[in-house]
Amino acid sequence: SSMLESRAVVLNRHNDTLEVALERDSGCQGCQQCGVSTISRLMPNHLRVQLTSSKNVQVGEKIVLSLPERGLLKAAWRCYLLPLGVFFGGALLGDAVAGEGGAVLLGLVGLLSGVLIVHSLNHRLLQDADYQPEIHD
Repeated sequence: SSMLESRAVVLNRHNDTLEVALERDSGCQGCQQCGVSTISRLMPNHLRVQLTSSKNVQVGEKIVLSLPERGLLKAAWRCYLLPLGVFFGGALLGDAVAGEGGAVLLGLVGLLSGVLIVHSLNHRLLQDADYQPEIHD
């Protein structure tokens, strides 16, 4: 399977827990002709994450992290499509049962339920190897 890679700098280390700053790619900031460049300027240049690794890396060291692509795709499905699916399902059911007001109410209940489901699934995802970044040699 293919891997996604990102450059990072080790900020802190405590035993096998590392805090790293992922470097954001700057490819979309260059032309500044569209809305994407405006949004990218508002975001921080680094994203801080924690990971577990027994590799011997030091604070300040530049590393490359890799993540299985299938892990990112599964996470995207769970985080975006699951709440939207439950939202639309609730809205359709509400519309069939109680018209427009029911659609709005059950759509919102569905969206909230979907977000809560994703939140509860996140605890299991953190234990899944597909979602764990690894230091690339």
